[in-house]
Amino acid sequence: MALQNPYAQPGMYTHQVFADLLDKAMDVIWDRGDRVPQKLGQFFFKHQSDLNTVKISSVDSVIDLPVKSEDGGVMPYTTSAPGFDKTFTTVNYRRFIRATDDMRRMDRFGKVQGMMSGLMKAKDRLYEYSFADVFNGAFGTTTTADGQYLCDTDHQFEDGAAGTASNDLTAAALSHTSMSTARVNMRKRKNSKGHPDPVVPVVLLIPSDLEEAAHKILVSEKVSGTALNDDSWNTGVAKPVVSEWLTDTNAWFLIGDRDGEAKGLMLIERVPANLAPVQYEDPDVIWGRRLKVAFTVGAHDWRNIEGNEGA
Repeated sequence: MALQNPYAQPGMYTHQVFADLLDKAMDVIWDRGDRVPQKLGQFFFKHQSDLNTVKISSVDSVIDLPVKSEDGGVMPYTTSAPGFDKTFTTVNYRRFIRATDDMRRMDRFGKVQGMMSGLMKAKDRLYEYSFADVFNGAFGTTTTADGQYLCDTDHQFEDGAAGTASNDLTAAALSHTSMSTARVNMRKRKNSKGHPDPVVPVVLLIPSDLEEAAHKILVSEKVSGTALNDDSWNTGVAKPVVSEWLTDTNAWFLIGDRDGEAKGLMLIERVPANLAPVQYEDPDVIWGRRLKVAFTVGAHDWRNIEGNEGA
């Protein structure tokens, strides 16, 4: 028997709209699962701040090479590159839910409070959608502090004299060859001054559609998809992570070993998720809960990610 629509009165659980829960003839009720896999948060650095607007500046300790000096002349002074700034603005999110005294008293299965517990799962789902949005827009909407897309062919180095670099290779289906190209490109990363600063890939982030292809590439002992007897360099190179929140069925991402702020992806949280009771003038509304959280997500640096739009 299907549960009736609980939204006859928005946000209110009443015995009129949830009559199935209270039916005295019922002995069993099916509790639908609500699983929210938390997969994408691991790629973001969490920064707690009481400020509504947070500016992050990339300033490092990379200094120009010492120069040969034997004549006792002018001291060769230098400085680190100034870096790029990006501003993050947090946003308030809220959701309320309430139940009447009659609903509480007539609830034979203890389901009302269980339904209210869905508020925190709704928060988890909001975060996962927000994290996924950064990747879903990696090639066309999500920008980093240098003003380029998260995955772009024209990223600026902090020191302008170092030129530009790419973390968006030519679109290609996920294969042994394209995976190898992405891995090599990450190992050739350069720092703010243009010196070698390799990134070691550790995760292959993919949508569900590419799970089989990823398995063949990362597990096969030989070069996948060919009749060659060559050993595969990609075996065990990275751990596959499948996200159902990725909307592009072809795009894939290789993510490196950078930690802390060097991850490049940021979660700025001003108000951690919290539940609070809500009081109403109506004495028959005895259960009221409010969920609130204030945060934002985005990208600051690009170096820890190699993206491919797929084909």
